[in-house]
Amino acid sequence: GSGQTSLQWHVLLLMFVATSCFVIVDEGSSASGSASGGVPLVAMMCVLLKVAVSCYCAVLSEKYLKVFSDMPLPAKISGLATTWAMMSFVFCRFEPEVRKNGFFANWDSMT
Repeated sequence: GSGQTSLQWHVLLLMFVATSCFVIVDEGSSASGSASGGVPLVAMMCVLLKVAVSCYCAVLSEKYLKVFSDMPLPAKISGLATTWAMMSFVFCRFEPEVRKNGFFANWDSMT
């Protein structure tokens, strides 16, 4: 089938919790040396949302890779990469700095 097994959901939940804990502990240790006293709750919620969305997108990617199991792997990877590139350009279009200065404004010989 093209669904996720119970084990896969448990592993995904465990990865979500582990990643979230790592980020929270890492932020706590880096903030301990500063005068601010900690990480704002909004920032922590954004981190948790980012991890949740990341995990959800991984599940969706695997679901659609399973649906197109008759396609060769390079074709699937090419389809994903093309979609990622197109969406990156769409998001760049709405970035104020890119609209003002142009896409290649901060590029140099090292880019």
